[in-house]
Order: sequence, then structure tokens, then C-alpha cells
Amino acid sequence: MGTMRLNINALIAIGVSCLVARGGSLKADPGFVSMFNGQDLTGWSGSPDLWSVRDGAIVGQTTKEKPALENTFLIWTNGQPGDFEMRCSFKITANNTVGFANSGVQFRSKVVKPSYWVVAGYQADMEAGPQYTGGLYEEKERGILASRGEKLIIHADGTKEVVGSLGNSADLENEIHHGDWNDYVIIAKGNHLQQFINDKEMIDVVDEQTSQSAATGIIALQLHHGEPMTVEFRDLRIKEDPAGKKIVFVAGTPSHGPREHEYNAGCLLLQKCLRGVPGIETIVYTNGWPKAADAFDGADAIVLSMDGGAQHALLQGDHLQQIGALMDKGVGLAAIHWAVEVTKEKGEKE
Repeated sequence: MGTMRLNINALIAIGVSCLVARGGSLKADPGFVSMFNGQDLTGWSGSPDLWSVRDGAIVGQTTKEKPALENTFLIWTNGQPGDFEMRCSFKITANNTVGFANSGVQFRSKVVKPSYWVVAGYQADMEAGPQYTGGLYEEKERGILASRGEKLIIHADGTKEVVGSLGNSADLENEIHHGDWNDYVIIAKGNHLQQFINDKEMIDVVDEQTSQSAATGIIALQLHHGEPMTVEFRDLRIKEDPAGKKIVFVAGTPSHGPREHEYNAGCLLLQKCLRGVPGIETIVYTNGWPKAADAFDGADAIVLSMDGGAQHALLQGDHLQQIGALMDKGVGLAAIHWAVEVTKEKGEKE
């Protein structure tokens, strides 16, 4: 086993990160890569009956003669981004008497029916009507995740907590140019997702439901089944960011009364401080050592907050060897308060 070091710098970094504020600037940045050559569908895959290129734009169109049998997609074939910022312009038109037209930009998604280019996953929503454009949807999975104007957290159990407002939905709707071009920006960093239309932030979501969420996946453009419609996209470009960092907090079994050494509350508070920090993903295991075999998979750092001495959870079973093996691979270790206290018989040497 490699040498274990209680890294005070890791603790300092956590504290400093709590003070970081997200700017959300939409100014042009270097590093964007074009996703569309403006001439043909090179780099994309979809139904040739429904997708084409006209006047420098990708066009998805259904008619009575050529309908979409179900929601189908034009899939970008040049990568499966994780953390990224994507920009494009879109225009959507209802070619029918009921005013229906619906589309969206899929991201961190997966193909579920290759024969008809059917995709499941996150979707930056758009429509010809007044309700859904700007919202966050999850195609074939959890449905509507956030409505326009919502700032919310999706907790690990799937419950949603609205923690703020980005503005009244109707006021934000007034920023959308119906029947004309709109600029869409999608930002995904760790479990923090943001969407902007015409420089106005539409949703801000922290998705902590790791059993359902995706960290990487394909990008695709939706063409909705139903009434005849047309959707157009142009100026598609993307800037991928380096992989984010994952911090796993382990809170020890409660051993004191309220407001005294509250390990669970302390770790959850640190997680709350780190929400929205670009490139940081946090997971908290409460009430003792995690039972899941994959609890530390993908961790860049592990933070322990628990009783010390002979009761230290790190010293029970094979936990010391488990953490030592992870540290040999470069995973960081930090200990808070009593968790720095191991015993001379076990732990001090390591």
C-alpha cells in the first residue's frame, strides 16, 4: 500500500471552491469547433427522407406524404461530449392549422432504436407554441425536468427542489422570436446544466440523481412526430471542457447529540457549498461507510468526516487497504476534524 497523506491543501481547495461564483457569460470564446459544414450532412446520421440542407441550414421537415412515424433524430457522429458548451441558432415552423411543431437538441443521450434514429436523454426543448421552449426535458426517461424560468435541484431520490427563479416564464417567452431565428446555448459541466436563449438564462439544474442522469453521450436534433412541421438549425458549434472532478464525502455514523459533531449535516453542507462550481461533482454517503461496491468509482478525492481512534471507519474491515489502493492510483484523501485521528496500532504508519 502506498503512503497515505492527509492533504490539508484539499481541504483548503474545498473551502475556496465554496466562494466561486458562476458567471454564465455568453461572450464568444476561442476553442469552439464547427459541427456542421453548411453544405451537407457530413458528420450527421438521420433519415434522408426527413433531413436535408438548404440555404446553409440543417432542415428537418415532415409532411403528410412523409411523416415521422415516431420521434426521430439527426445524430452528430463526431463524439459523445461530457462537459461542454454548445451554441446554435434554430427556427421552428408549424406547417399545419393547429400550430403544432416541437423539436429540441439532445445532449448526453443514447441511441435506443438505431433503425429509426431514436434517441433517449437530456433535451433542450423548443416548440412553435408558448410553453416548452427553453425548458429541460428528458426524452423517453424522466420527462419534464425543469420548466422555463426554474432554478432547481434534482435530488438523489428524484425529488425536485426549486431553489430560485430566473424570471417569469411569460416574460422569458417574450424573448423568443417565434417563426424566426433564435440563439440557443447549452452548458453542461458535471451535474450542472444551463440553457440560454437569446442571451437569457432559461433553466439552471443540478442533477444529483446519479441512478438516472448521464455524464456523457451523443448530441442529436429532434424531429417530432405528428402534424407537418419544419425545424432549421445553423451555426452549430461546440467547445468541450476537460473532464470534471468528482469528490466523494463519507460521513460517519452519528455518535453525538444535535449540533455536536454532526457528520451527516457537515458533509451535506459542504456539498451544498460546492453546487454549481464548474467541473465539480459531489456525492455524499451518510451514516457510515458506503455499502455499494462502486461507491468510489471515478473519484478524484475522498473526504472523511467521522469519529477517530479505534472507532474510525477507515480502520474497520479492509477500508484502509481499499483507500490505499485508490491513493496508489492518484485519488486524493482529506480528513475533517476527528477523522484525522487514527491509532498507533493501525493507520498511523500508513
